[in-house]
Amino acid sequence: IKTGEKVAVCGPSGSGKTSVIMTLLQMTKVKSGSVSIDKRDLASIQPSDIRLRLNVTPQDPYLMPGTIRLNIDPHTVASDDEILRAVKKVGLWRQIQTNGGLDGDLKDSKWSMGERQLLALARALTPRSPILILDEATSNVDRETESITQKVIETEFANKTIIAVTHRLRYITKSDRVALIKNGELVEFDSPSALLARESEFAGFFTAFRGSF
Repeated sequence: IKTGEKVAVCGPSGSGKTSVIMTLLQMTKVKSGSVSIDKRDLASIQPSDIRLRLNVTPQDPYLMPGTIRLNIDPHTVASDDEILRAVKKVGLWRQIQTNGGLDGDLKDSKWSMGERQLLALARALTPRSPILILDEATSNVDRETESITQKVIETEFANKTIIAVTHRLRYITKSDRVALIKNGELVEFDSPSALLARESEFAGFFTAFRGSF
């Protein structure tokens, strides 16, 4: 994957899409071959260091007990201005103000799934690492949240590398390349237009689901 490239990872449920992310985060060990980031073998990088290089927005964001500031900047590397810019960018500042500001206690039950997702996106903005990983980031949110999320991704991460696990065809077709995974194997890896121009697994996937999303 080239620097700045946008790659959509798709495939049937249980095909191994999430395993790709877990491998990048060193939550799953590589049994054969190797994975490199900037020509460095992933196995030679400390897990704490690799997670600083990657911003991850999961399908079900985890909120930690503590302040809103802690949840947006868990590594305490961002300035107040950077945090404020991030929460305003995702449209959460007004709600955060009513909850006591950045140092207010984050009560898990008060946040909807869409708001959790936007909070996770704000976390990815402080600071923006070279690589953004999205794991079905818009699959459980309303249209408004999905629109905000996509706009922020397209503007704020325009020059970053993005690896997005998604089933949304409208986003898959905007990617530079598609990685189709089946039964734990990478079966196709090419641009959406190239895959659709031939009798590919992706073309069949596209035809089957284009009326659904």
